[in-house]
Amino acid sequence: MTLPIGRSEWIVLDTSIVRAPLERQPDALDLAEFRKLKKLHPVGFADGGPLELMYWLEHSARDDVFERIGPVLDGFSTVLDHEYPLAPGASDLAAFAGLVMYPPSPASCASTTRSRSSMGCASAMSTVDQISMRLAT
Repeated sequence: MTLPIGRSEWIVLDTSIVRAPLERQPDALDLAEFRKLKKLHPVGFADGGPLELMYWLEHSARDDVFERIGPVLDGFSTVLDHEYPLAPGASDLAAFAGLVMYPPSPASCASTTRSRSSMGCASAMSTVDQISMRLAT
C-alpha cells in the first residue's frame, strides 16, 4: 500500500537552532513566537541533528549547558511534529514532498542497490528521474 503523503512545506531545524538556547545565544529562536508563526507547517529536527547534538554535548559543550538540556528540549517538543519529530532525510525528502511514491513499488524494489533489510530500497530509476516524470505529467 502506498502512503498518501501529500505535498507539505517542512520547517527543518538544524543543530545550530537547538544549540543556540542551550548556549544562551542572544539570537536564539524564540519558541513561543515561533509556535505562533509556524501555523500548520510540520516542524522537525534535521535527521542528522540528534547525533550532531550528542557529539557536541560529549566533546565540546560547556558544563553549564547540561543544566538547560531538559527545559530547552521540552520547549522544542511543543513545536515539533508529533508523528515525525525528525524531519525526513535525504533519501525520503522526495516522498515527503509528494513528488514520488512511498514506499517504492515492489517492481522498483526488484532491482535494488541496497539490502532489502534496510529502511527501503533504491530503485534503478533515480529519485531525480522519478521527480522529472512526475512533474512532466
